[in-house]
Amino acid sequence: MSHNQLTEIPLLSSMPKLKRLNLSHNYISEGGRGDFTQALADGGQNLKELNLGHNVFRWSTAMFVAEIKVLGTLRSLETLNFAFNAFTQNIQDYETCVLFASCLRLRALVDLQHAGLCVCGESVSE
Repeated sequence: MSHNQLTEIPLLSSMPKLKRLNLSHNYISEGGRGDFTQALADGGQNLKELNLGHNVFRWSTAMFVAEIKVLGTLRSLETLNFAFNAFTQNIQDYETCVLFASCLRLRALVDLQHAGLCVCGESVSE
């Protein structure tokens, strides 16, 4: 679903077995409060990989912290990509917030600043 000019995350309730979702290179933004949470909470429990890189999320710090709490409910999520969204440049240490919100279960979190992967606290090139 990448490169499709999508403006929101589709509700995943109709795709309960979905394991990989690539929504990169779209026009997805934060929308209204709870949109991110609602889209992922209703059906995202089996997601292992979620790519939201290269979209237009411009979360404030408070909104970001509120929205990413849903990551704690996505028990299967292993890889998350938020790279090249506006908030990643404006929210210092957003990676740490994401790891804590996901209860430190992620195996890989794309690190925008180093253009690589952050794996168990170590940076490796892609």
